[in-house]
Amino acid sequence: MQLEFGFNSRPEEHKYTHEKSMSHYELRFEIFKQANKLAQDQYNAEFAFAEMWNKDRSKTVKIDFPNFPTYEYIEELATKINDFVDSK
Repeated sequence: MQLEFGFNSRPEEHKYTHEKSMSHYELRFEIFKQANKLAQDQYNAEFAFAEMWNKDRSKTVKIDFPNFPTYEYIEELATKINDFVDSK
């Protein structure tokens, strides 16, 4: 039995595909999309928690619902992600 990447496999039999490199614009947009998803996920979790908390009639103190993420907040997250990636 031959393993695909074991000692018995021959490198010339494997075709390696390389994805096209992204431009700086595409990379920035990908980082922005990740920041947007992170902000949306955080908002949804906080909203669900506030909704659950406030529906509980035994709770005398109600909590405020979160604000929807602004463009400025998403941009700030994207900058943090970009800075982290650039520093490593």
